[in-house]
Amino acid sequence: MKISVLFLMNILFVVLGMAQQELISERPGQALSPNCIGKRSIQVQSGMDLFHFEEKKHGVNLPSSLNTSISSTVVRFGLGNKFEINSGINYGISEQLLASPLVGFKASLFKNQWHDIALQYSTSLHQLNSDPFSNTIKFISSHSFSEKIGLGINTGFNYLPESEGLTVDYVLSIGFNASNKIGIVLENYGNYMSEFKTYWDVGVGYLVAPLFQIDTYFGGNKTRDETDLFLSIGLTYRLDFNEEN
Repeated sequence: MKISVLFLMNILFVVLGMAQQELISERPGQALSPNCIGKRSIQVQSGMDLFHFEEKKHGVNLPSSLNTSISSTVVRFGLGNKFEINSGINYGISEQLLASPLVGFKASLFKNQWHDIALQYSTSLHQLNSDPFSNTIKFISSHSFSEKIGLGINTGFNYLPESEGLTVDYVLSIGFNASNKIGIVLENYGNYMSEFKTYWDVGVGYLVAPLFQIDTYFGGNKTRDETDLFLSIGLTYRLDFNEEN
């Protein structure tokens, strides 16, 4: 049994080490990447999230909540350098274990050495639970200042037909490559529906192998009446399938 496990681990690291192109993950952080992963590739971005929320009304502390998402997973399927299909799903420790899966696509609009722009659309499949149907469109861009520093910008909106509610959101993300294996990200992000809310987070990712990354990030917001914090740990890996396979 031990020999079989070691054999499977060796095969895994050989596969993860066969990189057609560098690994570009959308973890850690809130910002999406305009990069499409490439033809005949599958990339998985998965993490475990812990959320803490406290609220005051009229100076009185309301009961706080501590929620855990067992697995927040995005799977990306590459159809070329300019297009990909993606899906996401959450498993949580709550009364409703399974959140509505998301399916969508990303299309590259413009790319050169310093700038990259893409459009992403996603919709929820609410047949599995009582979550409302939604549509999300995001404009995604990244801008390189040097080989080590870059800026990511996401803007978009989420529309809920059931309530005719429209939420506008944004992400500003500064990334810094401390080395060829360590990346650091600092973000400001927020949304507006009936009121404007803004948050901060910071994260670090470590490239274990050419196609395998681990990460952690934390953040949130604290005001006079609300404390909204989170902590996330996760990983990213990509499988490249050559034409010969």
